[in-house]
Amino acid sequence: MESNIFCQTTENQFENQNKQRIRKGLCLFILNINYEGDMKRDGAEKDLTRITEVFTALDYDIVYLRDLQSSQFMHCLAQEISGARESDQALFIFISTHSDLKSIWTVDKGHVLLVDIYKEISDSKIPALRHIPKVLIIQGCRGDALPLRSLNSMRDILVVFNRECNDAKFDLNANTYYVTLCNKIRALNDTELFNILRKVESLLCNERRYSFRTDAIGLYKLIYLNDSSRFEFRDDCYDFKNNRKGICIVINNFSFKNTTQIDSSLRDMIFLCETFKSISYTVIPKINLNKEEIFRLFENIKRREEFENFYCVTVMILCSANKNQMNCILDNNGEAIPMEVIIEKCPKVQSQPSLIFIQAMERVN
Repeated sequence: MESNIFCQTTENQFENQNKQRIRKGLCLFILNINYEGDMKRDGAEKDLTRITEVFTALDYDIVYLRDLQSSQFMHCLAQEISGARESDQALFIFISTHSDLKSIWTVDKGHVLLVDIYKEISDSKIPALRHIPKVLIIQGCRGDALPLRSLNSMRDILVVFNRECNDAKFDLNANTYYVTLCNKIRALNDTELFNILRKVESLLCNERRYSFRTDAIGLYKLIYLNDSSRFEFRDDCYDFKNNRKGICIVINNFSFKNTTQIDSSLRDMIFLCETFKSISYTVIPKINLNKEEIFRLFENIKRREEFENFYCVTVMILCSANKNQMNCILDNNGEAIPMEVIIEKCPKVQSQPSLIFIQAMERVN
């Protein structure tokens, strides 16, 4: 199948219309529609139209790439990203495509790993753009022909991976992600959990201290916390179960580089334990665990007599992460643990939600 690549920039067009126009940034839109077989993505053109309208009004130069094959994707992505400038306000990349949990699907049914796309827009790959925001938004639909079993490992799981910059100006007095989350859980007890997360992220998104990655692709119902009255009125949320209890595992690996960061992690740990105790969770705090000890803890929790009666399993981890390993965290010995392994090993009650929250302080080396 031949790929029909269509690339168009709006720079010359707008220069002709308005000589005084000042470019604000670059917006790249990759649109995969015409797949082989019966996987055509009808309606995806509307996304392109709306994005064009919005970013044209914002004075962004717009580049379109259409119907890329796997052999072309990374080359075309790198080539168009090179058009971004240090003076730009931001670089936006929109990808509208078929996908699965770990990759996007090109029109020849090839796969491009998400981790490779992340690397292509990383500071190490394009150091000249280190100081401008790079926003990647992927609209990935499964399509009727894609296998549902690819989602099984993530079913009923919410993963929040929050990376924190290892800044010399780290401020102990500022509220961390976990402290802000705990405050909102207590204040908004009748608010669905995913909406609470959105509020927390909106409060912290301007600090340039955190980078958030939230994956809720496996959630099929709403999650309310245990003291919410909404369970009495809604049938589209996870079963609250009769004992009104969940279990919360709080792990602090104390793998931080200075006393200020250790003190902050201790405060976070206390906030987490107190918050989840207040909503009737069984709380299990642990410190200084290596990879084997973490997974052994998970196995022991699965063997608890009352495990299948829990409404929700929540895992909270405070740890370090290597700046160059985007999908891994470090145990107390500095050994990398891939996120997919944590998800795989996490205790799960059948048909009930499991929540994984990770706050990782980035190490420079």
